[in-house]
Amino acid sequence: KHDQALNCLAEAMRVYELFSEEMGEKLIEVAELKADSLFKVEDFEAAVSVLQDCIDSLDSGEHEDDNSQESHHLYDERAARVYYKMGHAYGELGEYDDAFDSYREAISVFSHVLGENNIRVGEVMYDVGMLTVDQGGCDMPERAVECFN
Repeated sequence: KHDQALNCLAEAMRVYELFSEEMGEKLIEVAELKADSLFKVEDFEAAVSVLQDCIDSLDSGEHEDDNSQESHHLYDERAARVYYKMGHAYGELGEYDDAFDSYREAISVFSHVLGENNIRVGEVMYDVGMLTVDQGGCDMPERAVECFN
Protein backbone atom coordinates (compact mmCIF):
# COMPACT_ATOMS: atom_id res chain seq x y z
CA LYS A 1 0.00 0.00 0.00
CA HIS A 2 2.81 2.41 0.80
CA ASP A 3 4.28 1.94 -2.68
CA GLN A 4 0.92 2.82 -4.22
CA ALA A 5 0.64 5.86 -1.99
CA LEU A 6 4.16 6.96 -2.92
CA ASN A 7 3.38 6.56 -6.62
CA CYS A 8 0.17 8.59 -6.30
CA LEU A 9 1.93 11.30 -4.31
CA ALA A 10 4.77 11.45 -6.82
CA GLU A 11 2.26 11.89 -9.63
CA ALA A 12 0.39 14.58 -7.68
CA MET A 13 3.69 16.40 -7.12
CA ARG A 14 4.52 16.18 -10.82
CA VAL A 15 1.20 17.75 -11.75
CA TYR A 16 1.37 20.43 -9.05
CA GLU A 17 4.88 21.36 -10.16
CA LEU A 18 3.41 22.29 -13.54
CA PHE A 19 1.35 24.91 -11.73
CA SER A 20 3.83 25.79 -8.99
CA GLU A 21 2.82 29.45 -8.81
CA GLU A 22 -0.82 28.59 -8.12
CA MET A 23 -0.22 25.35 -6.27
CA GLY A 24 2.92 26.04 -4.24
CA GLU A 25 1.24 25.49 -0.88
CA LYS A 26 -0.46 22.29 -2.07
CA LEU A 27 2.84 21.04 -3.51
CA ILE A 28 4.51 21.47 -0.12
CA GLU A 29 1.61 19.68 1.57
CA VAL A 30 1.87 16.72 -0.83
CA ALA A 31 5.65 16.60 -0.45
CA GLU A 32 5.27 16.47 3.32
CA LEU A 33 2.81 13.57 2.96
CA LYS A 34 5.29 11.82 0.68
CA ALA A 35 8.00 12.20 3.31
CA ASP A 36 5.63 10.73 5.91
CA SER A 37 5.03 7.74 3.63
CA LEU A 38 8.77 7.33 3.14
CA PHE A 39 9.14 7.22 6.94
CA LYS A 40 6.68 4.34 7.06
CA VAL A 41 8.79 2.30 4.62
CA GLU A 42 11.96 3.40 6.46
CA ASP A 43 13.47 5.16 3.46
CA PHE A 44 14.94 7.94 5.57
CA GLU A 45 17.40 9.17 2.93
CA ALA A 46 14.56 9.81 0.48
CA ALA A 47 12.50 11.39 3.27
CA VAL A 48 15.33 13.83 4.05
CA SER A 49 15.60 14.72 0.37
CA VAL A 50 11.87 15.42 0.10
CA LEU A 51 11.85 17.40 3.34
CA GLN A 52 14.84 19.47 2.17
CA ASP A 53 12.89 20.25 -1.01
CA CYS A 54 10.03 21.45 1.22
CA ILE A 55 12.37 23.75 3.14
CA ASP A 56 13.86 25.07 -0.10
CA SER A 57 10.38 25.77 -1.43
CA LEU A 58 9.29 27.44 1.80
CA ASP A 59 12.45 29.56 1.83
CA SER A 60 11.91 30.62 -1.77
CA GLY A 61 8.57 32.19 -0.87
CA GLU A 62 6.64 30.13 -3.43
CA HIS A 63 4.16 29.18 -0.71
CA GLU A 64 2.90 32.65 0.05
CA ASP A 65 -0.41 33.66 -1.42
CA ASP A 66 -0.38 36.92 0.51
CA ASN A 67 1.76 38.81 2.96
CA SER A 68 -0.62 38.57 5.90
CA GLN A 69 0.60 37.82 9.39
CA GLU A 70 -1.52 34.64 9.35
CA SER A 71 0.25 33.47 6.18
CA HIS A 72 3.66 34.00 7.78
CA HIS A 73 2.56 32.21 10.96
CA LEU A 74 1.37 29.17 9.00
CA TYR A 75 4.59 29.17 6.96
CA ASP A 76 6.73 29.29 10.10
CA GLU A 77 4.78 26.52 11.79
CA ARG A 78 5.01 24.32 8.70
CA ALA A 79 8.76 25.00 8.38
CA ALA A 80 9.28 24.08 12.04
CA ARG A 81 7.32 20.85 11.53
CA VAL A 82 9.45 19.98 8.49
CA TYR A 83 12.68 20.67 10.41
CA TYR A 84 11.37 18.46 13.22
CA LYS A 85 10.74 15.59 10.79
CA MET A 86 14.17 16.12 9.24
CA GLY A 87 15.76 15.84 12.67
CA HIS A 88 14.04 12.51 13.20
CA ALA A 89 15.07 11.22 9.76
CA TYR A 90 18.69 12.29 10.23
CA GLY A 91 18.70 10.57 13.63
CA GLU A 92 17.47 7.35 12.01
CA LEU A 93 20.30 7.63 9.49
CA GLY A 94 22.89 8.13 12.22
CA GLU A 95 23.68 11.65 11.00
CA TYR A 96 23.55 13.15 14.45
CA ASP A 97 25.05 16.56 13.75
CA ASP A 98 22.42 17.15 11.06
CA ALA A 99 19.73 15.80 13.40
CA PHE A 100 20.72 18.22 16.17
CA ASP A 101 20.88 21.11 13.68
CA SER A 102 17.39 20.32 12.37
CA TYR A 103 15.98 19.93 15.86
CA ARG A 104 17.60 23.22 16.91
CA GLU A 105 15.93 24.99 14.00
CA ALA A 106 12.57 23.41 14.86
CA ILE A 107 12.85 24.49 18.50
CA SER A 108 13.81 28.02 17.49
CA VAL A 109 10.92 28.45 15.07
CA PHE A 110 8.30 26.73 17.23
CA SER A 111 9.40 28.86 20.20
CA HIS A 112 9.17 32.05 18.15
CA VAL A 113 5.80 31.25 16.59
CA LEU A 114 4.01 29.35 19.36
CA GLY A 115 5.91 30.36 22.48
CA GLU A 116 8.63 28.48 24.30
CA ASN A 117 6.13 26.78 26.62
CA ASN A 118 4.13 25.25 23.77
CA ILE A 119 3.68 21.47 23.62
CA ARG A 120 5.32 21.34 20.16
CA VAL A 121 8.54 22.73 21.67
CA GLY A 122 8.32 20.07 24.38
CA GLU A 123 7.88 17.32 21.77
CA VAL A 124 11.03 18.36 19.94
CA MET A 125 12.97 18.65 23.20
CA TYR A 126 11.82 15.15 24.13
CA ASP A 127 13.17 13.80 20.83
CA VAL A 128 16.46 15.64 21.38
CA GLY A 129 16.70 14.02 24.80
CA MET A 130 15.97 10.58 23.36
CA LEU A 131 18.57 11.09 20.64
CA THR A 132 21.07 12.10 23.30
CA VAL A 133 20.33 9.02 25.40
CA ASP A 134 20.50 6.74 22.36
CA GLN A 135 23.87 8.15 21.36
CA GLY A 136 25.69 8.32 24.65
CA GLY A 137 29.19 9.64 24.26
CA CYS A 138 30.89 12.45 26.08
CA ASP A 139 29.74 15.39 24.00
CA MET A 140 26.09 14.37 23.52
CA PRO A 141 24.68 16.17 26.59
CA GLU A 142 26.41 19.36 25.44
CA ARG A 143 24.92 18.94 21.96
CA ALA A 144 21.45 18.57 23.45
CA VAL A 145 21.90 21.70 25.57
CA GLU A 146 22.94 23.62 22.44
CA CYS A 147 19.56 22.81 20.92
CA PHE A 148 17.76 24.36 23.85
CA ASN A 149 19.74 27.61 23.84
